[in-house]
Amino acid sequence: MIVLKETIGNLAVVVLINSFVELLLPSGTLHRFVRLLMGLLVLLVILNPVLKLFNGSDWGSLYDSSDYADQTADVLAKGDALAQTLSEDANDDYRQQLEQQIKSLALVNINVQQAEVKVELDSTSGQVKQVTVSLVAIDSAVCQKVRSTIAGFMAIDEGIISCSLVDAVDINKDKEDVSSGE
Repeated sequence: MIVLKETIGNLAVVVLINSFVELLLPSGTLHRFVRLLMGLLVLLVILNPVLKLFNGSDWGSLYDSSDYADQTADVLAKGDALAQTLSEDANDDYRQQLEQQIKSLALVNINVQQAEVKVELDSTSGQVKQVTVSLVAIDSAVCQKVRSTIAGFMAIDEGIISCSLVDAVDINKDKEDVSSGE
């Protein structure tokens, strides 16, 4: 009898609040959503005594998470490993594309005959840590022009770009070392 009395009292309060809210709201799309929410609230008040019949511990026995703890930990570990691999692959692709773009920017200068670029990225953030540009060029003033061009176009701090002039033999030797696997 007490449960019925509480339910009727709660229902009366919710219906009064519902009526008051509907009077305050203008008609339109928001009005429909508020009516839906208030209807759900009325249903909750009506179903609350039925739900109280089922003790909270009875619902817990339907699903025991400790049965799946090992499987969950395994799946999470595999997910973390996959995320790490994908992140490394993405950083590697980004680094290669960035190196190619910077090389193209360096070769735009008519005084540069060949260029080799190495980019070092921060492994966690993917931010550019260091850019090393090796140029085969006619004159030594080209390095500063190439550095400022790269910094301007790529929005990289000029302080992390190092540029040096090398002989064409050095660049070709580096390419041969990479292709031979050294």
